[in-house]
Amino acid sequence: RNELLGKMRKIVNEGKTMYGHHDTYLYGHDGWKMGIKDSGFDSDIYQVCGKFPAVFSSDLGMLEFGESNSLDNNPFELIRRAAIRHNSLGGIVTFSWHPANPLSGGNSWDCSASKGAQSTVKECLPGGSRHSEMRKWLKNIADFFESLKDADGNIIAFIFRPWHENTGDWFWWGASYCSDEEYIAFWKMTYEYMVQERGL
Repeated sequence: RNELLGKMRKIVNEGKTMYGHHDTYLYGHDGWKMGIKDSGFDSDIYQVCGKFPAVFSSDLGMLEFGESNSLDNNPFELIRRAAIRHNSLGGIVTFSWHPANPLSGGNSWDCSASKGAQSTVKECLPGGSRHSEMRKWLKNIADFFESLKDADGNIIAFIFRPWHENTGDWFWWGASYCSDEEYIAFWKMTYEYMVQERGL
Protein backbone atom coordinates (compact mmCIF):
# COMPACT_ATOMS: atom_id res chain seq x y z
CA ARG A 1 0.00 0.00 0.00
CA ASN A 2 2.76 2.46 0.89
CA GLU A 3 4.52 1.70 -2.39
CA LEU A 4 1.34 2.47 -4.34
CA LEU A 5 0.77 5.74 -2.46
CA GLY A 6 4.40 6.69 -2.98
CA LYS A 7 4.15 5.99 -6.71
CA MET A 8 1.03 8.16 -6.99
CA ARG A 9 2.58 11.02 -4.98
CA LYS A 10 5.70 10.92 -7.15
CA ILE A 11 3.66 11.22 -10.34
CA VAL A 12 1.66 14.13 -8.93
CA ASN A 13 4.75 15.92 -7.62
CA GLU A 14 6.33 15.62 -11.07
CA GLY A 15 3.24 17.25 -12.59
CA LYS A 16 2.46 14.17 -14.67
CA THR A 17 -0.85 12.52 -15.51
CA MET A 18 -1.59 8.80 -15.47
CA TYR A 19 -3.62 7.41 -18.36
CA GLY A 20 -6.07 4.60 -17.59
CA HIS A 21 -7.97 2.12 -19.74
CA HIS A 22 -10.85 0.00 -18.45
CA ASP A 23 -10.43 -3.76 -19.08
CA THR A 24 -7.41 -3.05 -21.27
CA TYR A 25 -6.17 -6.67 -21.38
CA LEU A 26 -9.54 -8.39 -21.52
CA TYR A 27 -10.90 -7.58 -24.97
CA GLY A 28 -10.05 -5.34 -27.88
CA HIS A 29 -11.38 -3.29 -30.75
CA ASP A 30 -10.77 -5.96 -33.36
CA GLY A 31 -12.44 -8.73 -31.35
CA TRP A 32 -9.54 -10.37 -29.51
CA LYS A 33 -10.15 -11.64 -25.99
CA MET A 34 -7.70 -12.45 -23.20
CA GLY A 35 -7.57 -16.18 -22.60
CA ILE A 36 -7.93 -17.00 -26.29
CA LYS A 37 -4.97 -15.25 -27.87
CA ASP A 38 -3.44 -13.90 -24.63
CA SER A 39 0.00 -12.99 -25.94
CA GLY A 40 0.62 -10.66 -23.01
CA PHE A 41 0.55 -7.68 -25.37
CA ASP A 42 -3.17 -7.74 -26.11
CA SER A 43 -4.23 -4.20 -25.32
CA ASP A 44 -5.59 -1.66 -27.75
CA ILE A 45 -3.45 0.96 -26.03
CA TYR A 46 -0.32 -1.15 -26.39
CA GLN A 47 -1.06 -1.88 -30.04
CA VAL A 48 -1.46 1.85 -30.78
CA CYS A 49 1.20 3.35 -28.49
CA GLY A 50 3.65 0.56 -27.80
CA LYS A 51 3.08 1.00 -24.06
CA PHE A 52 0.46 -0.19 -21.61
CA PRO A 53 -1.75 2.31 -19.79
CA ALA A 54 -0.58 3.33 -16.32
CA VAL A 55 -3.94 2.43 -14.79
CA PHE A 56 -5.91 -0.78 -15.34
CA SER A 57 -9.48 -0.90 -14.10
CA SER A 58 -12.16 -3.54 -14.11
CA ASP A 59 -15.61 -3.96 -12.59
CA LEU A 60 -16.65 -6.59 -10.06
CA GLY A 61 -20.41 -6.47 -10.66
CA MET A 62 -21.99 -9.97 -10.40
CA LEU A 63 -19.22 -11.19 -8.09
CA GLU A 64 -21.64 -10.51 -5.22
CA PHE A 65 -23.63 -13.53 -6.46
CA GLY A 66 -20.56 -15.72 -6.90
CA GLU A 67 -20.94 -15.65 -10.69
CA SER A 68 -18.06 -16.67 -12.96
CA ASN A 69 -18.36 -13.60 -15.23
CA SER A 70 -18.67 -9.90 -14.50
CA LEU A 71 -21.50 -7.67 -15.68
CA ASP A 72 -19.18 -6.83 -18.60
CA ASN A 73 -19.09 -10.58 -19.34
CA ASN A 74 -15.43 -10.88 -18.38
CA PRO A 75 -14.46 -14.05 -16.50
CA PHE A 76 -13.33 -13.12 -12.99
CA GLU A 77 -10.39 -15.50 -13.38
CA LEU A 78 -9.16 -13.38 -16.30
CA ILE A 79 -9.78 -10.16 -14.36
CA ARG A 80 -7.61 -11.63 -11.59
CA ARG A 81 -4.84 -12.54 -14.04
CA ALA A 82 -5.01 -9.15 -15.75
CA ALA A 83 -4.77 -7.28 -12.43
CA ILE A 84 -1.78 -9.34 -11.30
CA ARG A 85 -0.11 -8.88 -14.68
CA HIS A 86 -0.63 -5.11 -14.58
CA ASN A 87 0.76 -4.91 -11.05
CA SER A 88 3.83 -6.88 -12.13
CA LEU A 89 4.43 -4.31 -14.89
CA GLY A 90 4.47 -1.53 -12.28
CA GLY A 91 1.00 -0.24 -13.12
CA ILE A 92 -1.85 0.83 -10.86
CA VAL A 93 -4.89 -1.44 -10.49
CA THR A 94 -8.36 -0.19 -9.59
CA PHE A 95 -11.75 -1.85 -9.23
CA SER A 96 -15.25 -0.45 -9.37
CA TRP A 97 -18.26 -2.46 -8.22
CA HIS A 98 -21.75 -2.17 -9.66
CA PRO A 99 -23.68 -4.58 -7.44
CA ALA A 100 -27.32 -5.42 -7.96
CA ASN A 101 -30.00 -3.67 -5.91
CA PRO A 102 -30.45 -6.02 -2.93
CA LEU A 103 -33.90 -4.62 -2.18
CA SER A 104 -35.51 -4.70 -5.63
CA GLY A 105 -33.47 -7.46 -7.26
CA GLY A 106 -32.70 -5.14 -10.18
CA ASN A 107 -29.29 -3.91 -11.30
CA SER A 108 -27.19 -1.03 -9.91
CA TRP A 109 -29.20 1.48 -11.92
CA ASP A 110 -32.53 0.23 -10.56
CA CYS A 111 -33.50 2.87 -8.01
CA SER A 112 -37.19 1.93 -7.93
CA ALA A 113 -37.15 0.45 -4.44
CA SER A 114 -35.33 3.48 -3.08
CA LYS A 115 -37.75 6.07 -4.46
CA GLY A 116 -40.42 5.27 -1.89
CA ALA A 117 -40.27 5.29 1.89
CA GLN A 118 -37.73 2.47 2.00
CA SER A 119 -34.06 3.20 1.32
CA THR A 120 -31.93 0.38 -0.07
CA VAL A 121 -28.86 1.83 1.66
CA LYS A 122 -30.69 1.99 4.99
CA GLU A 123 -31.76 -1.64 4.60
CA CYS A 124 -28.12 -2.67 4.02
CA LEU A 125 -26.96 -1.12 7.30
CA PRO A 126 -26.89 -3.02 10.62
CA GLY A 127 -30.46 -3.73 11.66
CA GLY A 128 -31.74 -3.48 8.09
CA SER A 129 -33.52 -6.24 6.18
CA ARG A 130 -30.61 -6.65 3.71
CA HIS A 131 -27.68 -6.29 6.10
CA SER A 132 -26.77 -9.99 6.26
CA GLU A 133 -27.06 -10.25 2.46
CA MET A 134 -24.77 -7.24 2.02
CA ARG A 135 -22.22 -8.81 4.36
CA LYS A 136 -22.25 -11.95 2.18
CA TRP A 137 -21.70 -9.78 -0.88
CA LEU A 138 -18.80 -7.99 0.80
CA LYS A 139 -17.33 -11.40 1.72
CA ASN A 140 -17.34 -12.44 -1.95
CA ILE A 141 -15.53 -9.23 -2.91
CA ALA A 142 -12.99 -9.63 -0.09
CA ASP A 143 -12.36 -13.26 -1.04
CA PHE A 144 -11.55 -12.10 -4.58
CA PHE A 145 -9.20 -9.40 -3.27
CA GLU A 146 -7.37 -11.98 -1.16
CA SER A 147 -6.72 -14.00 -4.32
CA LEU A 148 -4.81 -11.15 -5.99
CA LYS A 149 -1.31 -12.34 -5.14
CA ASP A 150 2.02 -11.55 -6.74
CA ALA A 151 4.79 -14.06 -7.47
CA ASP A 152 5.94 -13.86 -3.83
CA GLY A 153 2.47 -14.65 -2.49
CA ASN A 154 1.70 -11.11 -1.31
CA ILE A 155 -1.64 -9.45 -2.02
CA ILE A 156 -1.07 -6.75 -4.63
CA ALA A 157 -1.89 -3.12 -3.91
CA PHE A 158 -5.02 -1.80 -5.62
CA ILE A 159 -7.63 0.94 -5.37
CA PHE A 160 -11.22 -0.07 -4.59
CA ARG A 161 -13.97 2.39 -5.53
CA PRO A 162 -17.20 1.22 -3.90
CA TRP A 163 -20.38 3.33 -3.89
CA HIS A 164 -18.98 5.82 -6.40
CA GLU A 165 -20.79 8.81 -7.95
CA ASN A 166 -23.00 9.16 -4.88
CA THR A 167 -23.93 12.76 -5.70
CA GLY A 168 -25.88 11.57 -8.76
CA ASP A 169 -29.22 9.78 -8.81
CA TRP A 170 -28.45 6.94 -11.22
CA PHE A 171 -27.37 4.30 -8.67
CA TRP A 172 -29.43 2.93 -5.80
CA TRP A 173 -26.86 4.37 -3.35
CA GLY A 174 -27.17 7.87 -4.86
CA ALA A 175 -27.76 10.98 -2.79
CA SER A 176 -31.43 11.14 -3.79
CA TYR A 177 -32.09 7.78 -2.13
CA CYS A 178 -30.31 8.01 1.21
CA SER A 179 -29.36 10.61 3.78
CA ASP A 180 -25.79 11.84 4.15
CA GLU A 181 -25.60 9.98 7.46
CA GLU A 182 -26.79 6.72 5.88
CA TYR A 183 -24.30 6.99 3.05
CA ILE A 184 -21.42 7.72 5.43
CA ALA A 185 -22.45 4.78 7.62
CA PHE A 186 -22.65 2.56 4.51
CA TRP A 187 -19.17 3.54 3.38
CA LYS A 188 -17.75 3.06 6.89
CA MET A 189 -19.43 -0.35 7.13
CA THR A 190 -17.74 -1.38 3.89
CA TYR A 191 -14.36 -0.03 5.02
CA GLU A 192 -14.59 -1.66 8.45
CA TYR A 193 -15.48 -5.03 6.94
CA MET A 194 -12.67 -4.93 4.38
CA VAL A 195 -9.94 -3.43 6.56
CA GLN A 196 -10.74 -4.29 10.16
CA GLU A 197 -12.48 -7.65 9.80
CA ARG A 198 -10.65 -9.01 6.77
CA GLY A 199 -7.33 -7.22 7.20
CA LEU A 200 -7.18 -5.89 3.64
